[in-house]
Amino acid sequence: MYQANSKLPPQNLDVEEKILASIFVDASVFEKIQSILKPEDFYKSEYRLIFESFLSLRISGQEIDIETVCAELEKKGNLKKAGGQSGFLKIMNNAPVSLNPEGHARIIKECALKRQVLTLGLNLSDGSLNNKSIDDLLKIAKDGIEKIQPPTVSKKSMFRLKRLSEIEFKPPEWLINSLFEKDTLNMVFGDPGAAKSFYAIDLAACIATGKDFHSMEVKPGPVVYIAGEGQNGIKRRFTAWGIRHGYNTDEAPIFISLMPAGLCDPDQAQWVINAIKDVSEDCGKPVLIVFDTVARNFGPGDENSTKDMSAFISGADQIREQCKACLLLVHHTGHGDKSRGRGAMALKGALDAEYRLEKDELETVRVTNTKMKDFKPPAPTAFKIRTVELGIVDEDGKEVTSAVLDSIDFEAPTKPSNTGRGKWQAIALNAYQALEIEHKERLEQKGYDPGAARVLVTDWRNKCYDLKMSKQTFGNCKKSLLEQGIFKIEHGYIMRSI
Repeated sequence: MYQANSKLPPQNLDVEEKILASIFVDASVFEKIQSILKPEDFYKSEYRLIFESFLSLRISGQEIDIETVCAELEKKGNLKKAGGQSGFLKIMNNAPVSLNPEGHARIIKECALKRQVLTLGLNLSDGSLNNKSIDDLLKIAKDGIEKIQPPTVSKKSMFRLKRLSEIEFKPPEWLINSLFEKDTLNMVFGDPGAAKSFYAIDLAACIATGKDFHSMEVKPGPVVYIAGEGQNGIKRRFTAWGIRHGYNTDEAPIFISLMPAGLCDPDQAQWVINAIKDVSEDCGKPVLIVFDTVARNFGPGDENSTKDMSAFISGADQIREQCKACLLLVHHTGHGDKSRGRGAMALKGALDAEYRLEKDELETVRVTNTKMKDFKPPAPTAFKIRTVELGIVDEDGKEVTSAVLDSIDFEAPTKPSNTGRGKWQAIALNAYQALEIEHKERLEQKGYDPGAARVLVTDWRNKCYDLKMSKQTFGNCKKSLLEQGIFKIEHGYIMRSI
């Protein structure tokens, strides 16, 4: 060990304590840093023994906690040398948990490498003073540098095999019977205004209150809803659900995020885990965690990049593995292909279950299973959006409303016919639909009933003009569509007649 002058060798005991405390509190931290550190990288001998016990426990397939660490150290006669149980508790009480374990592990590793460089320099200095040959000195330097390498302990050392007969066979644990399993990654997707968020809130409220989900049994438990924006809008939707079904959602274990979480960033995924642990102390672990939407909770990346999408999936899995909860992603359809969620196909490959939501011209919302990993796909379901008055008025004295989904019998959609419609009528219809979707999405983001969306005749006309439609052609299209009974005009708004 380095003894020259009064300076201590490179080390950071505060960070060493922080890493050990983090592993005691959350054993999954070890999985993140065990490929970076070796026991000998710790400066303090007690900490080396503790980390060595972590490694031994993981290799033997055991959990890491104070009791198992004490037993492991006692078995090797090192419990007292490592500080004993009281010493471990002191570390946990005195050191804050690391929010960046990989970064702190690299600090410890850098200090350890510097100590090795220092030792090598001292050996070379001693060799020179003792008249060793240049060949011997170069050999000392070469051998020393080869030893100054990143840790040899990697995740490979954790890789183990078991006989099939040793794997426990378990029946599925359904969160909602036949729809969503516990400890899985799932997704619902659809166009803007397709009632995706209302469906997710319906699921969340049923699970939090224990109410059946449209005649399907649920396993009740706490729910975490991570919204990209508009907490007030989310509150209105849950309130509307409670009014419609006779529940006080304020009394249910529902927790709403105050900001989105960028799951591409492992640190932000860990923030979510830490926040969930805080609320779990009083109400227990959540059984459902909703991310609404994927885009809002993606983080610094590109949805179309397989690399970035894989990072997002890794963040979601990190949360799922820690909480053992059902994760539900709310996502948009692809820009060109409406039969799948937007972005890289890696996302669909990672899902256990996936459902597409579609809304037709009659405001019927249909939910169809598009992936069921291990089970028979459930039958499709259908809903109507019902407006619910919230019992308050806005600053203009108008009743504030939101919406809920009411189940109806499923009927396959009929294919729309363009018989008798020319090119310009089709363009006019598409222009109206684009404006309607835009308004519905804006209302939905703010927590209002998307069914209340209205399109001004002037907006529709200007949209058609933007699409190179002449004034006379627009007038003819409008007249024809009104005469066919497809549209009606009320108070300056164009709306569907059916």
